[in-house]
Amino acid sequence: MPDTTVENIGHWAAGIPAPTYAIDGGTALRIIDREVETISEESWKLFTS
Repeated sequence: MPDTTVENIGHWAAGIPAPTYAIDGGTALRIIDREVETISEESWKLFTS
């Protein structure tokens, strides 16, 4: 998707009232008791509002 840039994802995430992650195919999230851990060999970004 050519419009899937970090900048555009940031604009989309701004409308979400919760922490939002942008991850790629080499990234996973492990969530235990509301604690989030990123497991990654690639790239990811956390957006907070």
